[in-house]
Amino acid sequence: MPRTQVLTRTLPEFVAGPGVRSAEVADDGGFIGWFALRPTGPGRPGEAELGYRLRRAARGRGYATEGARAVLAYGFAELGCGG
Repeated sequence: MPRTQVLTRTLPEFVAGPGVRSAEVADDGGFIGWFALRPTGPGRPGEAELGYRLRRAARGRGYATEGARAVLAYGFAELGCGG
């Protein structure tokens, strides 16, 4: 798949999907990646899978930990995961 198609179509459609959130730096709003919390499969209520991808420049700065904690807190508090 050509890179231009990924940037203009595939990635925006993925990030707009349910359970996917873009990650931005608080200081300047720059895009650094995405986090997702999606059901593991049909017939498994309350069970979800966490996924994320960060730009190389954002790695090693604690963003993965911070984002994962926020997504998991949302999953437990708002979506009923784990129960």
